[in-house]
Amino acid sequence: MDVFMSNIGKQIIHQIHTPKVIEIIQEQLDTMYKHLVDEYFIKETLLNHLDIITRLPKTQATSQFQKRQQIYLLKVISQYFQAYALTDNVDVLRDQLQQNMNRNVKRLTKQKQKIKQIHMNKTLLKQVTNQDIINMNHQINLIDYELGINLSSIERLTNKNVLNWSIQAAEKAMQQLEALCKQYKQETNYELANINLILCKDFQELNLLQPTQDRLNYAEEVLSKWYQSKRHPIKGYYFYIQAIMRRWIHDAFIQCAEDLNNLQTFTRAEQRFILSKLLQGNSYITKIFDAFRNFQDSKQFNKDLRNFIIKNQGNQATIGQQGSGQALIEQIIDNSAVDFSGNHELLMVLNIFLIIRPMMCLGSLLRITNI
Repeated sequence: MDVFMSNIGKQIIHQIHTPKVIEIIQEQLDTMYKHLVDEYFIKETLLNHLDIITRLPKTQATSQFQKRQQIYLLKVISQYFQAYALTDNVDVLRDQLQQNMNRNVKRLTKQKQKIKQIHMNKTLLKQVTNQDIINMNHQINLIDYELGINLSSIERLTNKNVLNWSIQAAEKAMQQLEALCKQYKQETNYELANINLILCKDFQELNLLQPTQDRLNYAEEVLSKWYQSKRHPIKGYYFYIQAIMRRWIHDAFIQCAEDLNNLQTFTRAEQRFILSKLLQGNSYITKIFDAFRNFQDSKQFNKDLRNFIIKNQGNQATIGQQGSGQALIEQIIDNSAVDFSGNHELLMVLNIFLIIRPMMCLGSLLRITNI
């Protein structure tokens, strides 16, 4: 049926206009196409899309469509905020939010109250259904998300705030998609991997090692189940991101080793024990390093690590030994089975995209990647 409708669509297009082949000239400067990126149009389209999917008639088919569209919309919003944070356009976003904040808060608050009042009236009349409750919760979640963005713009807006908004949107999209998979008895969905890769980038920019590793592992598990041994562009894209992330994690481990060594309160044996646990993915140790990397509280950092040593090895001597933290972590990594070079993943990506000819553009990109 889909193929039939697609063929009809192509026939109609050919009746209206005969497509012509246009030669595309490659340009080095993206600024030549800056006029094609209309940010006002993008925002207006997102808001219109949000309005449409919340006004569709209440049927089983449109309900499923609404849920899928809300998931996709939240994912796009997450990517949109991430792009703002990564391109240092936070000042632009701050000005726009402050101009519209008061008006938006009033409008959204009234809209939320109206939805709740309608639900209350239906409840009193005993006309509310389970589907009504689901739809109301979806609408209120979206409104609360938008309210949170507007209200927080009162405070000083930073890249960290915008990245947190991106995380909130991606996590909401993931929660709804997981619920949808469960409802339709699907074990997994490749979009879960894509959303987790968005979160990986957010957590990486926030300098958080633990959630970055967790999301990366989750995405790998999802794609392994979804594609298995099949070659697919999205699978190739994942391996490419994984390679880049592995190299970032390697650099983060080196920095953690240097931070530990700079305390000069742990013996070489204690440092080796702590870094081995970090490499093994011990969540408690990783959170200690993440806290220090973000707040730079040396006193608390030293206290937490010392408590960990006492709990696991007993109270030993605390005479610090001089030496390179990087040399120690590199030695630990070499003695383990973990590869942080990313070379294996890059070779797998190259293999996928050399076979899938339409994606040769990424294949060309990989050829110049430092393998």
